[in-house]
Amino acid sequence: MHDSEDETAVRRFGFGQILLGILGLLLLLPGACGVFVIALIVNDPNDPFVEIGVAFSVLGLLVGALGVWLLRRVIRNARSGRS
Repeated sequence: MHDSEDETAVRRFGFGQILLGILGLLLLLPGACGVFVIALIVNDPNDPFVEIGVAFSVLGLLVGALGVWLLRRVIRNARSGRS
């Protein structure tokens, strides 16, 4: 006889999990841009737009961190079987 746990071992991703995963990936883009801009600022600190670049870079890094958190949450929920 088969246990009901063996039959439910197949995990299915819900539509919401897929959308949240895509959103998490999209939120990584501003973080990557923030890292790129900070690398440019470190290369030329005498640029007159350093303050604006730092402000937008920090904002981009925060959005990227939100994307990492969202992806970790989606992966953790998928592994545990929760939707």
